[in-house]
Amino acid sequence: MNGQWRITGDPSRRGFSLLEVSLVAALMSLLMLMLASTWASFGRSLRDTMVRCRVAQEANLVVAALNRDLGGQLPDDLLGHVAAGRMVGTMVVDGEKLMICYDGAVPNDVADWATPDIVCTYELADGKLLRSNQFLGTSVIVSDAVSSFLPTEVASGLRVEFTVSYRDLSKTFTLIAEEP
Repeated sequence: MNGQWRITGDPSRRGFSLLEVSLVAALMSLLMLMLASTWASFGRSLRDTMVRCRVAQEANLVVAALNRDLGGQLPDDLLGHVAAGRMVGTMVVDGEKLMICYDGAVPNDVADWATPDIVCTYELADGKLLRSNQFLGTSVIVSDAVSSFLPTEVASGLRVEFTVSYRDLSKTFTLIAEEP
C-alpha cells in the first residue's frame, strides 16, 4: 500500500447514482423555494409602501386645498396672492357638499351665496373630490382617490371627514376648522 489511498470501484460505472441526483434535486428545490419567498417578501413590502405613500399623498392634497380655502381669505391664484374676498360663511348641503362664501366686490361681511360674492364648492363625484369656483366657472379635481367626503357644521366651525382609498387600503381623516 505504501501509504497511498486508492479508491477502487467498478470502472464501467461513470457519473452519479439516482440517489445522488435525487438528493441534489431536492436540495436545489428547497433553495429555490427559500429564494422565491424571500423575493416575494421584498416585493410585498415595496408594494405596501407604495400604496401607503399614495394614500398619504392624496390626503395631503385634500388637506392643502381645504386649508387654503378655510384660511379666512380667498387666494387670488395658485401662488397665493391675496384677493379682495374675505371668508364670510360656510354651508353644508345634504351632508356631502361643502360651500364656502367669500365677500365679493362689495364687502358687507354677510354670506349672500350669490353674485357678487365668490362661492367655492367641494363635492364628491365619481370617486373624485371636485373644487368648483362658481364666480369663475372653473372646476378642479383635488383628489381622484377620495371614496367619501362628509362635511359637518359644528358649534365652533366645521368638521370634514374624508376617506382616501387606493387599491386595498382605505384611511379616514378628520379635519376640524374653526371660524376665522
